[in-house]
Amino acid sequence: MPKAARVKSAKKIRANQKPKLRAKAHREAAAAPEAPALPVLSKTKRRGTPAKPATREWVLERLTENVRRAMQIETVTLRGTPTGDFRYEGSVANRALELLGKELGLFVERNESVNTHHVVSGEPITEAKWEERYAKAR
Repeated sequence: MPKAARVKSAKKIRANQKPKLRAKAHREAAAAPEAPALPVLSKTKRRGTPAKPATREWVLERLTENVRRAMQIETVTLRGTPTGDFRYEGSVANRALELLGKELGLFVERNESVNTHHVVSGEPITEAKWEERYAKAR
């Protein structure tokens, strides 16, 4: 939680709570971790190099990884060692595929456009021509 938000929530707490509850709420607000603006690549953070925000390529790689895992193509690993868990997750795979398809522009709005032109003439149609055009074949 950003500092400004903590101060604002602390002011709200002071106004609305009893002293004992107020102290507990202040401790919880102060201990709340700050949320990063963008996801940070955790591996670069561990190595001591500056953390990088997520990029388009990184997100696409993770979505592809989600599809592979959800459809049981790739094993689930924990710190590089396979856990042996293979479980089909259809909804996860479908959502990841949907997001990938939208990003790659695979889904396009398809509308059937039919143009009908009616010609209106000033002359009346004869009975024979009308029957020729519109009468059912017997």
